[in-house]
Amino acid sequence: MSSKLSAKDFVLLLLNSDNQKPIKGNLFFQKEMFLIVEEVFPELREELQFKAYDYGPYSQVLVNILKKLRNDFLINFEDSEGNIYSITKQGQNYLKNIKFPPGIEKKVNNLKRGSNKLGYKGLLRYVYFTYPNYTVNSKIKDEVLGE
Repeated sequence: MSSKLSAKDFVLLLLNSDNQKPIKGNLFFQKEMFLIVEEVFPELREELQFKAYDYGPYSQVLVNILKKLRNDFLINFEDSEGNIYSITKQGQNYLKNIKFPPGIEKKVNNLKRGSNKLGYKGLLRYVYFTYPNYTVNSKIKDEVLGE
């Protein structure tokens, strides 16, 4: 197994964090992973290639990773209530073989807990105010920033 950490490892770590609380919505998932890249593990920047898009930072690579993880039964996906992602037992077992640098797991856990406390609008506001370069193409920028 490679010792280099990948975006796949961090997607699973994010889903396993905060007592395996599911992540609701593609937008929320995109923003949390973006914050991991910007504030926790910038080494993922090249792999995930976030771009300024219709709703702020967006990574097509992340969409592809999520599809692959679903196909590999490492994550669950429900679209009954608006795209809910959760980690499977297989995903948890996969994570047991991954060695993250000291403090990373705690940072990701805190990021997820903080994002959940902020909620949808709060998380968007934080990302839009903190990383304005990623909002230049946003269709909801005025709504999010209250302009």
